Amino acid sequence: MVSHDLRVFRLEQMTLFDLPPADVVSVAADLGLSWVGLWVTPGLPGTVSVDQGNVAGVVSRLDETGVAVDTVELLDLRPDPREFERALDLAARIGARTAVAIHADGTSTDEAAQRLGALCELAASYGIGVAIEPIAMGTTRTIAEGVALVEASGAMNAGLVVDLLHLVRTGQRPRDLEAVDPRHLFSFQVCDGPAEPGSFEEQLDEAMSNRLVPGAGDFQVVEFLSRRPEQCLVGLEVPQRSRFDAGLGHLERTRTVLDSALGLLAQAATDRLA
Repeated sequence: MVSHDLRVFRLEQMTLFDLPPADVVSVAADLGLSWVGLWVTPGLPGTVSVDQGNVAGVVSRLDETGVAVDTVELLDLRPDPREFERALDLAARIGARTAVAIHADGTSTDEAAQRLGALCELAASYGIGVAIEPIAMGTTRTIAEGVALVEASGAMNAGLVVDLLHLVRTGQRPRDLEAVDPRHLFSFQVCDGPAEPGSFEEQLDEAMSNRLVPGAGDFQVVEFLSRRPEQCLVGLEVPQRSRFDAGLGHLERTRTVLDSALGLLAQAATDRLA
């Protein structure tokens, strides 16, 4: 049962923001995980993305460990998707299945849908899908807005990645997922946090650097996991800069996240059967 549950999870590079991508793969392998999500564009300050200089080493580490890349981050909806040719080429070289994108520049839904369609067409030429992530500080913020954008794009390889943090911070609840066609749900991302969001600056710090281990806060993590369609992986996206600053090692920090998520996933499975 535990080995089956482990296959549900994806280790996100944001959780190990200070490690280069090949070492993120190693930590995933040490924890018995099969999937990772890596960055192929410049990410958070201090984060080392996959690039031309290290991609061969990343591929070698993936081959050695048997870990695979599910998602890559982070694209946005630009007028010319060809700006991401290099990123998508890197994504294809490491075997990624999906590229995560955000809509955060204030363009209209119609314009964003056209851009998403063009990005999806380019990504499809690399055998990659595109998952829009609704984010609290973006233009496409809610699940419903994300679905509308995906449907308006007309792209068959477009869907959503739903981050529990952004779902909560936009005033939504896991039950809002009931209205979404499961085929639009590519993957979930899980973490925890306090019920009250704090200031905008505090929300930015939370999202990028200081999330709570699943089960340590007020989010409805179990209900969220119980809404997961069978095909959805669950990304462990729990950057903990405060624990990093306190000297906790990479494996220790990540094992705590995984162990907590496993327990909550088992509870979600029990609730689903009840």
